[in-house]
Amino acid sequence: MPADRILLWAPGTTTARPRSRPSTGAVIDGDLVAAVLVMTVDRSPFIAVVMTAGAHKGCGLGRAVVEAALAGLRRDGHRRVVLYITEGNTPSERLFAAAGAVAVEDG
Repeated sequence: MPADRILLWAPGTTTARPRSRPSTGAVIDGDLVAAVLVMTVDRSPFIAVVMTAGAHKGCGLGRAVVEAALAGLRRDGHRRVVLYITEGNTPSERLFAAAGAVAVEDG
């Protein structure tokens, strides 16, 4: 099911996300069903959380919100984003590989 809307939360649009970069959410029937939270850590965008509600997994909503957040970061002039993926989290590994992420050694 396509999302009713994809929301791009910009800094300052809500007091709940005072330090957020272009965090994004997908809403269906008034419910937030997928989201990515982008924070600033050491002056770099950091993807802190990506979530999709269980009933909506596999529908492309996670990919849609990540792509929207990355597009917002590119518009803001960012060319690098930091994120950590739990080893073995194959859906996230595939999602970010498709988005162009490259694994680097931590440290």
